Amino acid sequence: MQLVRIAHTTLATHLIGCYIAHMNAKTDLQESTEAHAAESALQPADRNQLRSDIVTVLWAQAHILDRIVGRDHRQYSLREGLRTTLFDAVAGRPLGTSAASNPQKSASDAGVEWSDVAHTHVAQTLEALYEFAYHGTFDPCLYPHELGDESHAWWLGMYLRDLASSSSLLWQAEYSGLSEVQAARRLLQTVEIANARHLLEGATETFLEESDPGFLTIRELALVSGFKEESLRALANPKRKNPLPTQSVKGTTVVAVEDARTWLKAKGRYQPIKAKCNANGILNLAAAKFDTIEELCFALSEHVRALGTHEPEAQATLQALKTRFPKALWLVEGPNASMARTGLDLTAADLEDESRIRDLATILNFNPNLLMLKADEARLRGQLSAVESQIKSTAALERTRD
Repeated sequence: MQLVRIAHTTLATHLIGCYIAHMNAKTDLQESTEAHAAESALQPADRNQLRSDIVTVLWAQAHILDRIVGRDHRQYSLREGLRTTLFDAVAGRPLGTSAASNPQKSASDAGVEWSDVAHTHVAQTLEALYEFAYHGTFDPCLYPHELGDESHAWWLGMYLRDLASSSSLLWQAEYSGLSEVQAARRLLQTVEIANARHLLEGATETFLEESDPGFLTIRELALVSGFKEESLRALANPKRKNPLPTQSVKGTTVVAVEDARTWLKAKGRYQPIKAKCNANGILNLAAAKFDTIEELCFALSEHVRALGTHEPEAQATLQALKTRFPKALWLVEGPNASMARTGLDLTAADLEDESRIRDLATILNFNPNLLMLKADEARLRGQLSAVESQIKSTAALERTRD
């Protein structure tokens, strides 16, 4: 009874108000502190480390396979007259060194470097995923259509997932004293970040099987935000101001991609994606030669595709093409409007109309007379090739009659 009477006094009311204000301020401070205590925004991995890890993993795989095939096994190539091994295959050239099959020797000990493996699918795909994961930059030649089922990224994800928990790789690392397992896990993280970014941009397909389009798991959001998973779970507390909106799907806590983008932008952690400016495909009309009119059409389409990666400089050109060639210009939208591919679906008939050729040349900043001549040359070369083929067929038929 005494406590009830005290609670109604002015002093008690004042003290309760102060306590509530203090707790609110403490909550706000905790939220702010936890946000800043989270990991800083994810910084790009070192490209040299990425390349070194790729070489390390491939070299370790060669040693593991060599144990199965046999260390003394050699194959003789009649075409090259060289003895080849699994290690020669990794390097893309004969090594001719005893360091190759020695499990205690590194790739560098055998003279194998990044340049020896840069042509492989694993190297090219990982470099592209690295750009997308850490810089938000993608190559329209490869993505987004190479970020789904059965794509290089899909196979690479499964391969690295297996390697990251591989018993054979773990034993190889123990035997060699190298860090193959850590290398595989770093590479896998690059793939995981790229996959999470792909989902964040509204992907309808994923290249890691545990992911679901339309949602990000707490781990996936952590990968693209720089926050720790623990911090994200704390920030999802509904009692906080502006909590991270989550939901449960199949028993897993997830964030809808639209909610994730909105929340990341509010936190200043959203990284816009952009197409990589790529000069591959830019046409040097004066130097190029075409054996058929179809080859010229394809080269012009590739030129437009390459121009489409140069934003925003190409917008005026693409708009002019759309106006003049509405049926020929094609555009494939990716999961995000920024992830689009473009080209020019011209036919031989389009390059028979002088006015269309001249308009096309003007839009693409080519000399109209030169494009006219190149079209004539390609058409004549194609006709000549067809005549030569007929002559050969006729001559062969004559020989059979004789």
